[in-house]
Amino acid sequence: WQGEVFVVTDRAECVPPSAKAVAVPPMPADNDRHAAVKYGKQFKQQLLEILPLSESHKYVLYMDMDIFIGTPIDSLLTQAIADFEEKKAAIAVVREGTGINGEDDFYQTNRLKPDQNKYHGGMFLISRSSASKVCMEQWRKWYTSPL
Repeated sequence: WQGEVFVVTDRAECVPPSAKAVAVPPMPADNDRHAAVKYGKQFKQQLLEILPLSESHKYVLYMDMDIFIGTPIDSLLTQAIADFEEKKAAIAVVREGTGINGEDDFYQTNRLKPDQNKYHGGMFLISRSSASKVCMEQWRKWYTSPL
């Protein structure tokens, strides 16, 4: 991959020189485990606002730090963008339970039926379009709303 890599973190000193750190405030110390997880995940919905994007950045491919891709990222990204544009999507997400990369094992382990497929928010593609902006804002409102 020859493009830019941004790392959203509260510990910019840990980001290697090959990436650009995007500093966010550290989690408040008094948060419990659930609040801590939710705090960290809230920045996903704010990527279009917090990343230092230039006009040359048309898309953002987000991946959680525990996502592993076993093929060159350029072919994955090229196909994802083509599908995204063809469908005029606001967001493209990975659908779990497709039988790829051990997902069948996940469903057997967790006793889920094959028709209980879930979308995985740990990897997604968005653009700088108004549709993606609205989608991310709606996701943020839902995610931060009280239960």
